[in-house]
Amino acid sequence: MIIPAIPVLTTYFGVSAGAAAQIVTAFAVGRFVGMPIGGVVLDRLGARAALVGGPAAAAVAALAAASTPWFAVILVSVMVMGTGDSIWTLGREVAGIDLARQD
Repeated sequence: MIIPAIPVLTTYFGVSAGAAAQIVTAFAVGRFVGMPIGGVVLDRLGARAALVGGPAAAAVAALAAASTPWFAVILVSVMVMGTGDSIWTLGREVAGIDLARQD
């Protein structure tokens, strides 16, 4: 998904191909960091908050990444997208478990 965009990123932002590829790493780091955050959100606010908050955070971060002229902001935004995705994933799994328990 990101590989075809690497030449565009290197040209537009003036970064190396290796730096442009760090977008993939930033998303993975965001997911890693998001797991404990998602656990706290689920414990304190419930699955519904995670199912709404995770995608909302990812959407805001995506808008920030799409509208910035700075590569560092893209990296941070992609990390926040990974965190939001992680929170949503945990919320989805807990909501599924809660639905299965109702039987």
